[in-house]
This record gives sequence, C-alpha cells and structure tokens, in this order.
Amino acid sequence: RELENGKEEEHVRQMERAASEAKEEGLLEVMRKGALLVTEGGIETSLVFQSPYELREFAAFELLLEGLNEQHAELASATMQKPGSREYLLSMYGSFARTIQSRGFRAVLNTPTWRASPDFLQRLGYTAANGVELVNAQCVAFMREFLDQFGPPKIFLGGELGPRNDAYQASTATISPDDAAEYHGHQIRALARAGVDVIHALTLPVVEEAIGIGLAASNESVPYVISFTLNENGILPSGEVLADAIVRCDSQLDSRDAKRPEYYMVNCCYPTAISRALSGAQNEFQWRARLKGIRCNASA
Repeated sequence: RELENGKEEEHVRQMERAASEAKEEGLLEVMRKGALLVTEGGIETSLVFQSPYELREFAAFELLLEGLNEQHAELASATMQKPGSREYLLSMYGSFARTIQSRGFRAVLNTPTWRASPDFLQRLGYTAANGVELVNAQCVAFMREFLDQFGPPKIFLGGELGPRNDAYQASTATISPDDAAEYHGHQIRALARAGVDVIHALTLPVVEEAIGIGLAASNESVPYVISFTLNENGILPSGEVLADAIVRCDSQLDSRDAKRPEYYMVNCCYPTAISRALSGAQNEFQWRARLKGIRCNASA
C-alpha cells in the first residue's frame, strides 16, 4: 500500500511538472516542435452574419473597445456606442478557447485587429496621432487579461493585421515591399511592443505586401506568420501560384537579410481552393514544408 501511494504521489508530481513546463514553454518552442496549434475561425465573417452589431469596415476591434472613449478622450469622436458588444465578442473567444482546450490542443487566438491599421482607423474616425498604438495596445491588453483565465497550458496571443487594401481585388492591392513595410510597420510595432506572442498577417493578396510585412517584422523580436488568401481557382488574387508566392517571398527576404516568417498559412478561402493549390505544384518539398497552417472561409 505504501508502495502504491508512493507511485501515485510520484505520478502527481510528474503531472504537475509537465503542466508547469507546458505553461512556461514559449510559442516559438511549441511551433518548432511541430505541435498542433488551433486558432479561432473568421471572427469578422461570423460577426457580420450572426451578431446584432454593425461591423464598420470589418473592424471587429470596435466591439472590443466599446466604451473606451470614457477613458481616452482622444477616441471620443470615433468609438461607436455598442452596449454589450465587448461581452459578446469575448464570449465568442471564450467558446473557441474552451472547445480547443477540452480536446487537448494548444491554442493561439488573435486580437480582433485585422482593420486596426492607419488607413482604416482614419476612415473610421480615429484621428488621434497615436491611434494605431492606442487601439492595438488596448486590444492586446483586453485579450491578454481575458485569455489568462484559460490555463494552464497558456493560450498564446497572436497580433492580427490585414492587407492595406481589398484582399480580393488584385487591381487595388498593388503595393511595393518598401511601401508595405512603412505602412504595416506602425501596427506591427504596436502589437509587438504590447506583448503579443506572434504576429499574424492574414488574407494577403499579393507577394509584395507579404515581403514588406516581413521587412517590418524583422525589426521586432516577436515571430511572425504570413497567410495568403486564394481565389476559387486556388491561386492568389494577383494571379500567382501559391507555391511560387511562398518561394519568392522567402527568396526576396533572404536577399535583403530579413527574417523569414516562421511559416506560411492560407486563410479565408474555400477548402476546394486549397486542394487545387496543393495539387500539381512544382518544387513540392521546398514550399510545402513552409506551409503549416490553414484557416478556411467561415462561410464554407
């Protein structure tokens, strides 16, 4: 009996050590071990079709920042009154967190900041000089405090950003790498310094924008991930094949001594489009080894 009790106590100690190590392990270590990470679905699309709140310019961050103008006068003219919206949005994230953890997976959930970049903040009326920093930092703070209740193991927090222009219209998505680095650098800096675990650049329609994001992200210590979107034919809106886009992005970043993304993803596209992108590609090993994430369209 004493032997059995001793074995049981040792088992408990082992479990406690494993939980402690899992909690302390950083996202980069988890990524590089090849562990499966599960993220949220398309928050903005879900909100458009299911929530009672208006989503201006697909700016989900406005729901999280409801009432913020009471604390920050510089946002008083911009933040729309959406009573209960913060609780509504956080309940969605809570549902994701509980579902993922109940099945034993590690989770990385993103800030709702896909539209919290300079041009969109200007359109929405956020004219404060430090608007990008303030909005992104507040979103990180709200999300970090909320997600800390789900653990251990820790739920990692991704800082999300989107394209400067329309993600699905190549004609309006043209941007040079240097211009993209200058534009996205403001938000990347704000998210990184607010303490996210990873930068997620989602729904990118052109390679040049991804290269620019990589140039800007190379100035920060936080890892970053590039995610392209695909049209129904399984190619980028720019007309480029996914395999070529990944290889070219890595190559261009290497040529400028910039940090490569930790890996690539595709998001906001149909499973059939992803299947087409994966079939018949050249240099299969080289690029498929870099593609490690899929987030299908929420309406699929």
